[in-house]
Amino acid sequence: MEKESQQKFNQILKALKGLATKEALEELATKSDLQEVREIVNHIKDNAASKQDIKSLEIRMDNIEQTLDGLKQDMSGLKTQLSSIEYELEDIREILKKLEIKTQEDIDATLQRMSKLEEKVEKLRVNVVQLQTT
Repeated sequence: MEKESQQKFNQILKALKGLATKEALEELATKSDLQEVREIVNHIKDNAASKQDIKSLEIRMDNIEQTLDGLKQDMSGLKTQLSSIEYELEDIREILKKLEIKTQEDIDATLQRMSKLEEKVEKLRVNVVQLQTT
């Protein structure tokens, strides 16, 4: 039985040797090719992110996204408040403008009254002087 196995093995080996041509053997990787591939694999292995690294980055990115969502909501609220403040400021400006106009009208009216009063005081002074001289 062992002799038969040996014969079959030799037949298979002979058949395989017939298949391996010189050109086919030249296309096989050399030791330097294998060394280069080994260096590339080692570099990838040493520098590649692990599943844990990727999971950690995913968690950090989720946290950043949540923070950004919160900031967006805060900004939206601030924009609303700013719009409200701008409307109030516009109302205040309008009130101040009306007040300024009213104040100027009051000043003008007061000046007119003072002018009339001065005229009356002058007439009274003239009358008093006339009365004193008579």
